[in-house]
Amino acid sequence: MLGLAKSPRIFVRVFGAAGGIITMSDLQKPPVRMWLFGMITLIEMRISRLIEQMCPGDSWKQHVSEGRLQKAEALLEERRRRNQSLDLLDCLQFSDKGQIVARTRRSAT
Repeated sequence: MLGLAKSPRIFVRVFGAAGGIITMSDLQKPPVRMWLFGMITLIEMRISRLIEQMCPGDSWKQHVSEGRLQKAEALLEERRRRNQSLDLLDCLQFSDKGQIVARTRRSAT
């Protein structure tokens, strides 16, 4: 997206050849927003798996503040009330998961 800050349009390569252009207004269109949401969802799923591998059981809890943990527990309770089968880790914010990974890696070195 840095290219759009310098130019009104950027070219997209597909298999080494120009395959399309993107303008700033394209970023507001539903297909781009859906693609971006999908990418963020995939990244969050990968981070959750990484946490499960790096922090056996619920040992990841030590890397989350008490307030954030309480909010996740309240969300889990509400989701269980709605018969949704999730883990506490699934109820954390994306930023909480990022902090867990960062703090876990720091403590491992």
